Amino acid sequence: MQFPAMPSPEKIVFTYDPDEFEKFVEEWVPALDSLYVRVERQGGAGDHGIDVAAFLTRQGLEGPWHNYQCKRYKGTLAWSTAAGEIRKMFAGVVTGQFIVPEQYTFVAPSIGPSLQQALQRPVGTRKNFVEALRETTDKVITDLGPRLRREAEELAADTSFEIFQTVNMKKMLEQHKTTDFW
Repeated sequence: MQFPAMPSPEKIVFTYDPDEFEKFVEEWVPALDSLYVRVERQGGAGDHGIDVAAFLTRQGLEGPWHNYQCKRYKGTLAWSTAAGEIRKMFAGVVTGQFIVPEQYTFVAPSIGPSLQQALQRPVGTRKNFVEALRETTDKVITDLGPRLRREAEELAADTSFEIFQTVNMKKMLEQHKTTDFW
């Protein structure tokens, strides 16, 4: 009797629903940096674009922290989707929900070429993002009102887009193997 081949861990991750994927990321993040004093899953409605937050001090969202934005889709994660999450982040900062994270990592089973290419050119991407932000009809930004919208635009213009990055799924799985959850 022959059993079917066991799917690879990468294929298994592709079967996770968004909630399971966030849990997987929450398990993985502590393996990245022993300096994290706390890792919290915050995903859900009203999360201001924070799915998993990793804190470098006890100050939480008011001190140095890293954001892990989880995106579990059937297809690849594209720049257009990532840009919407970045807009959410800037809206959260200008409304006083948190400070800009030191690092913002998009975590997805598959990263599309448009996102990879955008993040490889942080200066040009910031310039294009700020121009698009001025014209956006995204409710996250339009609901801010004129003063906060201007603040979000200024903050985006002053933020180094080098903070935005992606993670390779194979590397992520190798790191997850070092956790107690494997």
